[in-house]
Parts: sequence; structure tokens; C-alpha cells
Amino acid sequence: KDVNIIKNNLNSKEEDCFILVLGTEEEVTKAITIVVDRVKQAFKGVPPETRRALENGNTEFLRELHGGARLYPDTDSRAIMNEINEISEIKANLPDYPWNVMKEYANSYHIEESSVKQLFFTGKLNLFKKLIKIYPDNPSIIINKILNTTTALRREGKEIDNIKESDFEEIFTYLKNKEISKEAIEEIMIMKADHPELKIIEIKERLKLESISLEDLSKIIDDVIDSNLDVIKEKGMRAMGPLMGEVMKKVRGKIDGAVISREMKNKLSLKLKELK
Repeated sequence: KDVNIIKNNLNSKEEDCFILVLGTEEEVTKAITIVVDRVKQAFKGVPPETRRALENGNTEFLRELHGGARLYPDTDSRAIMNEINEISEIKANLPDYPWNVMKEYANSYHIEESSVKQLFFTGKLNLFKKLIKIYPDNPSIIINKILNTTTALRREGKEIDNIKESDFEEIFTYLKNKEISKEAIEEIMIMKADHPELKIIEIKERLKLESISLEDLSKIIDDVIDSNLDVIKEKGMRAMGPLMGEVMKKVRGKIDGAVISREMKNKLSLKLKELK
């Protein structure tokens, strides 16, 4: 009877329905807002939630999926009342939001935000912060080694967990001091993964990674060029690839590859002018 009275007052048709909400103004406002949102969602489909099957073949809402909506207050324990100064102190020491941190690092170090996101979600952001203080010249090398190289070596079956943060710090200190080249880092990582009992300095000595001077490099390049004059006459500057390969066999990990390439290019150009 009461329902029919309401329907008549609303001029409802047979396919119409109405929702009756009772309570205080604040409660009613909150409830009807949720109802309206729910109705709008229905036009897009059933929202992700846990539903119960009914005997008539329909379903009804049971509970929200995991997330903020399922965080229930603890009603079994006594409430802990915090002082205003305690709350203020907590707020003052809260870390920044992750998205702000990512943007700040991307802008400060001129790196892709996606790379910072990877550092963040792999738990390597703190390691990056330590290493960038040691070797600020090239953030990309740091990211490449602690993200890409570690992933690649893990796929090869290497025990990457054997390489500790302190090991990375030592490696990049050697790089900063020009005691090793960036090409040597992966070799050191591989040996450390295979032999965790070895210290980085011992690995460096075993791999014979003592850096060489430009003067020594120059002599090695001269020897390689003089030993391959026939190839140079035939291929010209295209001989640079094979010659670089020979030089790298002798000096890999002892000097930066970019330096080798530059010196080789200059010396090969001069040699070609002599041969004309």
C-alpha cells in the first residue's frame, strides 16, 4: 500500500523504480551520492566486485574487491588519541609522493621518468642515490648496470644477489677514478656473481683490469694498423670495425671504448692519407 502511494505520487510507470533513503541530512546525502554513482556505473557494465549468485539466476552485491574500500576500522581496540604536535611531527617527516619523486629525479638527472619508475619499483632508488653521488657524470650508465645488466645476467642464471650495494659502490668508485672503464663493469659483475667470496679489488686484479695510458693505447693501435695494411688498403675506413675488434681484445675493460674508437679513427685516417 505504502509503495503504491509513493509510485502514484512519482507518476511511476511499470518499468520504473524508486529509491527511498531515510536518515539524517548528512547520511542521506552520502548515501544518495553513492547510489547515483552506482547507477551511472551500471551503464558501463558490472563494476569489479564480489557478487553472490541468487536462486533466480541473478546476482547481488556482496562486497568490494581488495583495496581501500575494504579497509575497515578496528573496533576491538581502544582508540589512541594523538596530540596535535605528534600529528604535525609525523606530517613533517612523511616522504614525498612517489610520482613527485619520479618527476624530480627525471628532471634533476635528465633521465626518462620510466627509468626512475623502474628504480622505484625494483627497490633500487636508494642504490641509485648512492651511486650518483660517487659517479655523477653519467646517470645512464648507473641505470643501465643496476637495472638492465642485472636483469640480463639473472636470465643467464647468474646469482645477482651475490652483488651487494657496497660492491656497486666500489665498482663505480674505480670507474670515477679511471681505474677501470665502463666496459669492465659487466665482467666484474659476472665474476662477483659466480664468486661471492672474492672482493672487488681481487676480481679487478684477476681480470687484469689495470687501466692503460693513452700512450700505451696509441702504441697498441699503431701495431694493429701496421699488421693489417692489406686490409686497410682494400677496405679503407671500413676496416675500422675489424681493427677495433683486435684492439678491444687487448685492452677491453682497461680504457673507455669511446676513447679507443676516437683514437682508432684518427690514426686510421692518417694512415690512409699516407698510403695514397
